[in-house]
Amino acid sequence: MPSCAPTAQPEHASAIVNESGRLNSPSEDMSGQCNKRQSRKRKAFPDRAQCFLLVNLSEASVSESQGRLGYDLSLLLFFFPRIFTSEVVVKSVPVTAASHLGEQQTADDQPRLLEVILGTVDAAQAVLHRTHKLKGELVRILRDPSPEQPQQLTLATM
Repeated sequence: MPSCAPTAQPEHASAIVNESGRLNSPSEDMSGQCNKRQSRKRKAFPDRAQCFLLVNLSEASVSESQGRLGYDLSLLLFFFPRIFTSEVVVKSVPVTAASHLGEQQTADDQPRLLEVILGTVDAAQAVLHRTHKLKGELVRILRDPSPEQPQQLTLATM
């Protein structure tokens, strides 16, 4: 197994661009496992503006994760026609991911928050601007708060 310690390079060596487009200094070794580890692409997290939270959406009783995901997406797509008036718009909203936040509690029947990530910021803004159309429903759609907002809210209520 090769060592990832920097090897001695001549003084005239210049910076090298690896496969990911990152500049490597002359002291970095470009061989073997080290290069593979350094050139891995990092997972890009979605913009917070692409996300929103669904509150009070009932959870699936299925134990499989794929079954729960299908159930959550079907409920989400059930509410989209109520938000948007056009069927074409409903089918064009790209849902990238959906996941429940927190651990599932067996004692309470309180559903967890469902975080929904849409493909574009414009689609998320369109959903958030039309949430008033769900008036009278138990389900609420909220903006994904920044990390500072929950802390500010708890300080304001104290």
